[in-house]
Amino acid sequence: MTVPFADIEAMDRAVRADLFYGRDAVVHGDAEFWTLPPLIGEQRVGDCEDWMRWTVSRFLAAGVDRVSLAYAICETPAREGHAVALVHSAEHGWVTCGDTAGPPAPVNATPYRWLAWMQLSRKGEWRKWA
Repeated sequence: MTVPFADIEAMDRAVRADLFYGRDAVVHGDAEFWTLPPLIGEQRVGDCEDWMRWTVSRFLAAGVDRVSLAYAICETPAREGHAVALVHSAEHGWVTCGDTAGPPAPVNATPYRWLAWMQLSRKGEWRKWA
């Protein structure tokens, strides 16, 4: 199952309406703090991996198949670690969604150096980005 890019853009807008960006150190008092999606929705604030998990949870709730969703870890141009949700688009292949740094984009059109990813249908199987 692939997702039309227009639907990915619509979900991205919904995620941005749901959440505000906040660094874990400021929000939770810890350098790194992973929050579960139900709490993310209640708190309405999180950093990149919270946005990643919230985005994926919204797609799952909308009935999107796990084969079309992935978690990804990358490095920004500033050499900082970053996490982002990926959705398989009918038009562009894997695209970002719910990225704290910008709107949905095909992975090869982002400034990131992709490190690893885990397709939700292969739970627990992180793979190096090829």
